[in-house]
Amino acid sequence: FRGLREERVFLGSLLGGCAAYALLRLAILPRTLMPLMGGGWLTHGLTCGKILLWHLGQLVLPASLALEHSLGVVRGTAEAALVVLGVLSWGALGIFLWRKDRIAAFGWMWVSLALLPFLNIIPFLNFSLVANRYDYMAGAGFLLLVGRLSQGALRARLPGGGRRVLLAAVLPFGFYALLGMRYAVLFSSPFDLWSDSARSAPEHPRVHAALGGLYASWHDLVAAERELRRSIALSPALPEPYVPLAWLLAETGRGPEALRLARWRLTLRPDALAWGSLGQILAREGRFAEALPFLEKFKEMRPGPYAELALAQCLLALGEPDRAEKALRAVRDDPQLEAKALRGLGDVELVRGHQRKSRAFWQASLHVDPLQFDLIEQLARIDRAEGRGDLARRRYDDYLGRLEFFSKGIRAGTPDQRRAMTLYVEARVKEATRARDDQEGVSAGRRHSLTGAGGTP
Repeated sequence: FRGLREERVFLGSLLGGCAAYALLRLAILPRTLMPLMGGGWLTHGLTCGKILLWHLGQLVLPASLALEHSLGVVRGTAEAALVVLGVLSWGALGIFLWRKDRIAAFGWMWVSLALLPFLNIIPFLNFSLVANRYDYMAGAGFLLLVGRLSQGALRARLPGGGRRVLLAAVLPFGFYALLGMRYAVLFSSPFDLWSDSARSAPEHPRVHAALGGLYASWHDLVAAERELRRSIALSPALPEPYVPLAWLLAETGRGPEALRLARWRLTLRPDALAWGSLGQILAREGRFAEALPFLEKFKEMRPGPYAELALAQCLLALGEPDRAEKALRAVRDDPQLEAKALRGLGDVELVRGHQRKSRAFWQASLHVDPLQFDLIEQLARIDRAEGRGDLARRRYDDYLGRLEFFSKGIRAGTPDQRRAMTLYVEARVKEATRARDDQEGVSAGRRHSLTGAGGTP
């Protein structure tokens, strides 16, 4: 306490700075407090104690490593009594240590103060009340506390003391090292991370939104839609799942529902993502005049190649090739969007009636991204119209060969991921084979009409 008195000016200044920061943050970004846990102060306080005991248990045995966890509010007299007993025991340990060993008591205070912000005493928006990733600061105080308490029993001068000290150092640190390796492996796979979190926190909407986004990236649209709808059902005011679900619906021919979700997302959080998504889905549905102001707002809020590309595609559909070309040439320098920019420049030349220039841009786009099946179909139709059926067939065969090469590389990932990607590739193979065979049927029918029944030209 003498040190506190000596440093009272510094500590008071530090406390005043923290208070000023908190007030300024509340003024700039006001937060709406969530309801009390359980609906009343008594249940809320007991649940705060339950959260404390959960974190203490994780410090002792961090076996349940996941990004999110579920913890219910205190229910029933028996559970309330156990929580009260546990919190009183932790407090009694602190008083005992203060009287017997101030260094150990410092470790106890370190743990308690580090956990205090995560007890949800002031309710805030958090869909899972606990998570062991919050224990990083408390873990240091816990190691200090345990090390100090075990110091007396592990003196090297006692018989066999050196071996005991070695074992006491190796065994716990080896145990925690193994848990750390498991944690690292868990975080190395996004699917393992979020699926494990879904098992640990099944009522967490952000977990289901992230898992749905992963399924969508693997083209497992059924699983993606299930997880995204689950997220919305758990928390209709959460913005994250609306955009990926709206895109999924738009891509599967459910445009009206996709637009409804995109508009609702804009009311929830009118950020650049909401403006851009709504504009692009409107353009996808052919409503380009309606889409234009949304895409212009998207470019204003988040200038960059993605906004330029979306705006260029809309301008081209509205009959403004010059403005579209200007935007596309700015996008062309972006490696991730080069193929789409080249394709758009080809579309611009087609609108101007320059078919040869258009084809050159499309060929360049395919050189960057050879798996654009709709562009391959478009070029194959032009080849057939010009009497070059062999070239059209070679386009399909080359595409099928690339798909086969791609399918052989599907070895990484989880079984679910490999299955989803395999189904996606198989669907693309069937699509391309059917298009090629239809093209050959058209060519055969055209030859038959020219040669007649006898087969002589």
